[in-house]
Amino acid sequence: MKKAHRIVLGILAVAALAAGPAAANVLSNPDFAAGGGVTSFSGTGGGGNSASPSWTVFNNTAGLTKTEHLASFAGRSGVIHVTTAGGSNGLVQVWAQINSGPCPEINSRLKNNIFKNNERGN
Repeated sequence: MKKAHRIVLGILAVAALAAGPAAANVLSNPDFAAGGGVTSFSGTGGGGNSASPSWTVFNNTAGLTKTEHLASFAGRSGVIHVTTAGGSNGLVQVWAQINSGPCPEINSRLKNNIFKNNERGN
């Protein structure tokens, strides 16, 4: 059974690589080419839109988080500048309805299997 899982994962990895970077990118505005005005959020939880469309601000800890879109910086076009006073705060992008992913029990089982296999060297 372990070998079958490795084969399936190998096939999926090869398929993802063969699809190329454009097909693999699920982000909207991934290069921050589009931008808007400066934003700021103080508090915890979702803070609304950032200075770059399709990206939002989320604070895991209390603190001020600011975003600013820069048309160019250090020879690169489309950059977002994020400053925060709290740990683990910043930009996020959600692809589906919040709390609509796999149930926690499935996630927990997957994590446990991965960690067990890694501990055994499988």
